[in-house]
Amino acid sequence: MQAAPVVPNDFGQGAFSKIAQLRPALSDFLADHRAPEGASSDVADVVIRRIARCVERHAHIVNPDAEGFLGYDFGTSSTKAVIRWPYRASSPAHAISVPAGWCSGGQPHIWPSVVFYDPVTQQFSVLPAIGSMRVDGFKAALVEGTAHRMAPGAPVTLLEAAVAFLSLHLAYVLGTIDELDGQVSLVNVAIPVAALDRDEATVSGRAQAAFDHAVRSALRLLHCADSLTLHDVRAALASLEDPSLDYELHPELSGVIAGYCRGPRHYLGTHMIIDCGSATLDMATFKLDKSDWPLEIYAASVELLGSDASVTYCNAGATTEDCARAARYQDYQVCSRSIQLNRTGFSQTDGGKLGYQVILAGGGIANPWIASMLEKWQLSFERDFVRPRLDPNLKCEMGFTSERLVLADGLARDPVDLKRVSLPRRPVAELTFNPNHHDWTSN
Repeated sequence: MQAAPVVPNDFGQGAFSKIAQLRPALSDFLADHRAPEGASSDVADVVIRRIARCVERHAHIVNPDAEGFLGYDFGTSSTKAVIRWPYRASSPAHAISVPAGWCSGGQPHIWPSVVFYDPVTQQFSVLPAIGSMRVDGFKAALVEGTAHRMAPGAPVTLLEAAVAFLSLHLAYVLGTIDELDGQVSLVNVAIPVAALDRDEATVSGRAQAAFDHAVRSALRLLHCADSLTLHDVRAALASLEDPSLDYELHPELSGVIAGYCRGPRHYLGTHMIIDCGSATLDMATFKLDKSDWPLEIYAASVELLGSDASVTYCNAGATTEDCARAARYQDYQVCSRSIQLNRTGFSQTDGGKLGYQVILAGGGIANPWIASMLEKWQLSFERDFVRPRLDPNLKCEMGFTSERLVLADGLARDPVDLKRVSLPRRPVAELTFNPNHHDWTSN
């Protein structure tokens, strides 16, 4: 299939519509979690030991007075975690380790977002075993509002798989923290910025409710993570009890900004964050100044245009140029909505270029076609695109990719130190696919 014809001044709308027509191709989309085919006995020993340690010592590890803050980046393809005790000078932050034989793509500290279900025992595991069924794609389902659907090839829903994964992985993380002789008081969990709306009548509001339900249910199961069954997961989803470990949901924007503001000379003015993951491409506009909270988002959008999702479109007949132009249209829509809200700073300057600061985040930024697209975009801007920095005191292993830890690192803080992000007075507009009209419409 040829690329969509370029129409002058359509800002990529034609390509966006073409990608929209290929949206059904994502029905079987599987994020490339890059998990190894199997796990060695050494890997299994470490994982089992740390999960069991969480179960046995849960009452000691969770301490509301510990002031230990866990930043948790639950991703479509991989998940990362950082623990920090900000009020202890002698206790630097630690990137949670992953056994070398189980790292996503061989990258240290990167855990594949995949869970395994044994239909005979009805138990879940974070490692593969003979006869187990692999389930992934549950983070994307939470974003899309499709987590109630059955997982492909397994008799569990994607919401149940998400809860099982979160519970098992968080138990592993807490067991690891206990081995560091640390305690945890709070988990800060990242959610997409376009899922901030609390109104469950909207797509983004339902996404936030789904994230909240999944995280809360997972934290109820830490006490039985070493023998987690489908019955346990369903009971937790139906429960009204508060979990023993407190948590807060924060927009991914908060963690990225925390890393960005640690730079020596961050820009004061209008900004756009472009966060590219495996499944989604998130964009949001806002302004940084010298005032305190809250930080208001002008406009935000999340589209299934991430690095792996785009590969699926290309396999279905699109081209990387189509994907790049569709992303350009997403950018155009977000900036247009920002300008419609009477927000200055997103139009061209007198020099004919754009003056706002672009912040890049997410592992998908390294994808070759996305990197090429951003390189072309850069030519239209006065300011160089920037990436947030990691805490230089963060303890981590050699060979990791720093940008993939920025979000978890930024969230590993006392919530009072995280920028509180608020929506505009009217709901953030979002683009959703209308299967009846084969087009994208604005809600």
